[in-house]
Amino acid sequence: MNQPKNEFADYMTALRFIAFSVCIYSMSKGRLSETGGDDRFLAFFSRAFLRERQWAVVPLWEGDLRALQMEDGKRIELLDRVRSFSSQNGSNFLHVAALDRAQWEYSPDFSAVTVAARKLDLSVEDPNRLFETTPNSLPFWGTNFLWPDSERFLIYTDGDNVSFVAGNRREIEELLGVSYSYCVERFVSSNVAHQTQPDLINAYVEFCAEFE
Repeated sequence: MNQPKNEFADYMTALRFIAFSVCIYSMSKGRLSETGGDDRFLAFFSRAFLRERQWAVVPLWEGDLRALQMEDGKRIELLDRVRSFSSQNGSNFLHVAALDRAQWEYSPDFSAVTVAARKLDLSVEDPNRLFETTPNSLPFWGTNFLWPDSERFLIYTDGDNVSFVAGNRREIEELLGVSYSYCVERFVSSNVAHQTQPDLINAYVEFCAEFE
């Protein structure tokens, strides 16, 4: 059954979920910290949100979520799997939110974050197009979150080479077709050669281990 389109309601739904599920972090002593540091805008999963839902955080190794390249040449067609998994579990819509730090032109004393959101109807829209250049859209290579309207899982990507999925560990491993430990190993090996912040890989891995 199709839901009536209401862009403002969809935006507010996404904004409420982001407000509960996301936290702004800084790097402190090689750890993602909720306190101090305005030098880098790092929006990531909220620890409180993850603990409340008893979710695991599974690292991925591509920022472009269309496919995850395995070392043997095979590919995990991630967004195709997300679409199929969501539909099988009664979720026909996918929310997308892109976050970016902003400056409020009226006063530098106000904190501001731009949140752009949309809702995809998975019965007619291909989520892979979020990472394609089309006449009506450009991919946002920055902080993105994706989740089905059932809220069964939440995906983060920085659009570059880092992404994660949070949810029930068994379901996520089923969705990916590989184990948590494989994902951690692949994440580290794929990022170690071109990371720009030496402590960031360990900080992410340790964050995931908190919820293992």
